[in-house]
Amino acid sequence: YHSLLILFLLSISYSVLGDSCADCLQSKETVILDPSLPTSSDAINEVLESVNHLCKSSFITEWEIHDCVETSVNYLIDLYEDLNSESEHSEEKVILSTKRLCSIVSACETACCLTDWEPEQIHLSKTELYSEMVVSWVTLNPWDLPVVEYWQAVDFQLKSTMSFNLTINVVEADISTYTAGGWVGTIYNATLTNLLPGTPYYYKITGSSNNTTPAVTEEHYFITDIVPSNSSLQSRSIQAQITPFIPNVTASVVAYFGDVGTGDNSQESTEGLIQLATNSSVQLIIQGGDLSYADGTESIWDEYMRMVSDYSDIVPVMTAPGNHENYYLFDAYRHRYFMPWSESGSQQYYSYNHEKIHFVTWSFEEFKGVDLLPGGKQRQWLEADLQQANLERDVRPWIVLYGHRPFYCSSDSHDCEYMAEYMRFLLEDIINEYHVDVVLQAHKHNYERTYPVYKNEKLQDGYTDPLGPMYYVVGTGGRDKNS
Repeated sequence: YHSLLILFLLSISYSVLGDSCADCLQSKETVILDPSLPTSSDAINEVLESVNHLCKSSFITEWEIHDCVETSVNYLIDLYEDLNSESEHSEEKVILSTKRLCSIVSACETACCLTDWEPEQIHLSKTELYSEMVVSWVTLNPWDLPVVEYWQAVDFQLKSTMSFNLTINVVEADISTYTAGGWVGTIYNATLTNLLPGTPYYYKITGSSNNTTPAVTEEHYFITDIVPSNSSLQSRSIQAQITPFIPNVTASVVAYFGDVGTGDNSQESTEGLIQLATNSSVQLIIQGGDLSYADGTESIWDEYMRMVSDYSDIVPVMTAPGNHENYYLFDAYRHRYFMPWSESGSQQYYSYNHEKIHFVTWSFEEFKGVDLLPGGKQRQWLEADLQQANLERDVRPWIVLYGHRPFYCSSDSHDCEYMAEYMRFLLEDIINEYHVDVVLQAHKHNYERTYPVYKNEKLQDGYTDPLGPMYYVVGTGGRDKNS
């Protein structure tokens, strides 16, 4: 009797959930957000009426309707802030279709993956330790026992995985998910430990569910970071065939860019990065925010993660949040990227080491700079981190700061006028005091760099023995360019 009752209740809840999507789509509600029009109570009321009608058409209970309205309003606020954060788009009209609205409020589900069980969207990331690597991936249906098997390659050229004395290590993955925007899927993060420095490894992902045949990926590989030391390394260019990458002998190459998306230009950039990762021209990729430009449409996140997976499964990819990651309180970004934030206590900012460089990530996005004011949590962490990094200059002589918003840029926009001035007000004194060498930026969809500069004054012509930090805007990931 109890089993029948449970099945009956499950069937009811399933039919209600299933109908919510059809009911939402039948509402045929759309919302037009036009920042160029003056904000008025009539315009706001019109939007709210559309939202209320859509939510009441989609859901039954009072708390579901309330949650739907709250989610919709918060989304529209995020979208409006996004449009106004980039002057090129500050008067851009956005039409939210019924289908998109129904996903935003989770009335309609968005399946993560192309198949029910196969792993996809594989990517690597670093931790605070050179002896670790994180492997992340997703599946639509959850696996019973998700693990990563990994083993040391026989030779550095990665020509063969065969060995009579092959030791295979196995680590079980942690599982998580999120439901914002109607997303349905399972996220896995497995931390590979006890890795030897400067060593190539192979790995593969396995798992099963409901006694099905285990899903197994093909073999992937990566090369670990070296142990920090004061030994010098031979410099390299991006042309690996001239000076190949050899750990502890030649220097690694780091690729940095922001503002990517999934369009034609983005795919072209991705193809180049795949080639650079595959032939060991680059050893680390850093993305400075505005990654997928999903803007709350979760299927675009999945498209983006699939697009980059042919290089993100070879070299670690480290990220910073941009303004386009802010939807649903950064839910997609926080769950999809496993960054080493345990010491900072925030998934918005963190630091790590790579070879001869200490990288520090900062963020304006979550609290709009409030936590960067004197006494703010992020500012206190940042100063403590930079202070410690300066004590380790003997093994890591470079300190590189990166984040999405620019301190210096020259595009004809408010981003490069009063917003850049505000960024300098928040952090430039700290950057100069702790002798940060390079500041990497994005947000503007172009490339430019400064000479060593402080307080908007050029300190010298040239880059030899710089007297101050150099600032680079690298918003060239693929999004439409700015002037």
